[in-house]
Amino acid sequence: MCCDTLCVCPETPQTGEELYFLAAAAASARGYSVLTFEGPGQGEPLRVQRLPARPDYEVPVRAAVDYLLTRPEVDPERIALMGTSLGGYYAARAAAFESRIKTLIVHGVVFDWWTTQTTTKPALGLLAKLKSPRLVQAALDVAMRRNTGLRWAVTNAKWVHGVHDPVELVEEMRRYSLNETAALIGQPTLILHGEKDHFIPREQVDQLYATLRAPKTLRVFTEEEGAEEHCQFGNLTLLHQVLFDWLDETL
Repeated sequence: MCCDTLCVCPETPQTGEELYFLAAAAASARGYSVLTFEGPGQGEPLRVQRLPARPDYEVPVRAAVDYLLTRPEVDPERIALMGTSLGGYYAARAAAFESRIKTLIVHGVVFDWWTTQTTTKPALGLLAKLKSPRLVQAALDVAMRRNTGLRWAVTNAKWVHGVHDPVELVEEMRRYSLNETAALIGQPTLILHGEKDHFIPREQVDQLYATLRAPKTLRVFTEEEGAEEHCQFGNLTLLHQVLFDWLDETL
């Protein structure tokens, strides 16, 4: 018997197993088949195979869909794709080029990765204006000694993206943008955002919503609901209700 299928891609450097409580268990309970997988810059491909992240995430998603279509329980006309945090960029980018995806869930909107980072970490934007790589590195070293969050963000990003200096990192992060691809998305899209998300500015959400030409639904979770933070980790039960109620009606 064929059934609806939810394909969930991680963010970086997340593992596929982390997606179990985020979406997979709830999807199964609602009667969906679920596929979680890891691509470049995530899980085993990053840690074992040393494959850094890549902005053209339609490539690993294409392989995931190819696999899904070998499974007899998968209805090829009822496949949804979900991405969380930076995975929201990955899923949206993939949907623009993969017509076998029938619905899209962007759970945490990264419309432009570099702009997201410079908005939430203004020091990065100032550093990028320096012309000399040595000055950038020296200034960044000082800033990271004073700010552990910045130190983690830069160190983690260099590892995930497979670069060795901050100038390379800036160039790489600027490749992660939906500016030229969001309008190509043709699938009905659910956009999920927390009103107090400290990683993703609301402007990123509004930019995606304004650019999409496909049918679209925006759901902003509030503090009163206990789901206002990044990816609704304060109230996953509500997230699941909203997500799967929408999928039941749309897919």
